[in-house]
Amino acid sequence: MAASDLIGILLPIAAIQFLGWATPGPNHLMILSASVTSGRAAGIRAALGIAAGAITWALIAVSGIAAIFELFP
Repeated sequence: MAASDLIGILLPIAAIQFLGWATPGPNHLMILSASVTSGRAAGIRAALGIAAGAITWALIAVSGIAAIFELFP
């Protein structure tokens, strides 16, 4: 596979990923809402809570994949 073919495949994927990353979602709206209505400290607490949830989900996902690799080496 030539480099130009690979770029032709990966460039649209990268563009879609960038648009998904740049578009505010419910997490951003939650943090903004908490910050605007209750102040900076509430926004920081909301952001820390969301980050803790994301880390928890990531650890659960990694643990599941690790278990699958242990069962099926």
